[in-house]
Amino acid sequence: MNEIFRTPFRVRLDDVDYARVLYFARYIHFCMVGLEDFFRDGLGLPWDKMLDADHVVMPTVNVQIDYHSPLRFGDAGEIAIRVGHLGNRSIRFDYEMRQLPTGQVVSEARHSCAFADNRTWQTCQIPQRYRDAFERYLYEKPAG
Repeated sequence: MNEIFRTPFRVRLDDVDYARVLYFARYIHFCMVGLEDFFRDGLGLPWDKMLDADHVVMPTVNVQIDYHSPLRFGDAGEIAIRVGHLGNRSIRFDYEMRQLPTGQVVSEARHSCAFADNRTWQTCQIPQRYRDAFERYLYEKPAG
């Protein structure tokens, strides 16, 4: 248990602002790209199957991000993803973005989602096979 999924990325020209640093909203975009990789490569549960066969969606409830250091055009990075909380109908993904090759943490994010049936948009229990897959990456920080 307590595995960490890691996926690389590179800062492209269209990701930066006039100062040639990663535009603040693109940090969240890279987290979402990493999350899609996590479902496909880490969990073996690609989103197209989740949407089309399982009729499950995960609407975002809350996103919090802390910025520590800028990334610049051309920088390589890595996003580490863990499950920070696993409820009955909701989940929180925790992200840590690092600049490579230095390994410096540039941002940390927390992303809470509800689970819903995409036919009714009513919240639903997290399907058991998703729960089982998430538990490999579950890391709940101790209180205090």
